[in-house]
Amino acid sequence: MAAIWINTAQARWEVLSPANFSLEAHLQSLVFQSVEMLPLSGSPVLVALAREVEVPVSKGRVDIVAMEAAGIPVLVEVKLKANTEARRAVVAQLLSYAASLRGISLPAFTTRLMSAGFSAPSIAEAMLDTGIDENQFAEALSGNLSQGRFRL
Repeated sequence: MAAIWINTAQARWEVLSPANFSLEAHLQSLVFQSVEMLPLSGSPVLVALAREVEVPVSKGRVDIVAMEAAGIPVLVEVKLKANTEARRAVVAQLLSYAASLRGISLPAFTTRLMSAGFSAPSIAEAMLDTGIDENQFAEALSGNLSQGRFRL
């Protein structure tokens, strides 16, 4: 059983009850602020870059774009449990976003992020706290964008 525990004022550990979110935007904001908490395989170091990033072909918006220190873009779609869309539809939505970003140049990708509020001078500079080498990172990111390698 997965659970989140809290140490109460009585110095006892208790399981927190699950909480529902009434607004998807609230949940999206929390995920953006704590993207490193996503349970991803390999436990990569992540940095959240922008929210509601427009994608070229599908005319949709990726809820959250984050980046792995290895230069792999991470596309996150946030849905409430109450959302009636089938899980397959959400997976298809993410695949469509990734497909429409495949082959995008690093400058064009950065421009899309900036249009969504990304404010660092470059993606590499936003990643500096992760210990990356800027040149190797930019090369890896360019290659991943070109080849359509994303984590969804």
